Amino acid sequence: MEARSPAAYLKPEILRQIGRLDLKAKFIVEGFISGLHGSPLHGFSVEFSEHRKYEPGDPLPTIDWALYGRTDRYYVK
Repeated sequence: MEARSPAAYLKPEILRQIGRLDLKAKFIVEGFISGLHGSPLHGFSVEFSEHRKYEPGDPLPTIDWALYGRTDRYYVK
């Protein structure tokens, strides 16, 4: 089955009017849901917190290699 663009079903002026509707709806839902539930886990998180300078002995997988590429300095996540 061939995928069709939205323009095949709606007039261009309608598409311009509703083009950002899905982004607004997603923002409202995610903004409403996020932060409502506390986590039962404490301590190390999979969410990024901040960078700090690398110190000898830090595990190598924690080095942010993309940041090293931009700054030529070692930082850990």
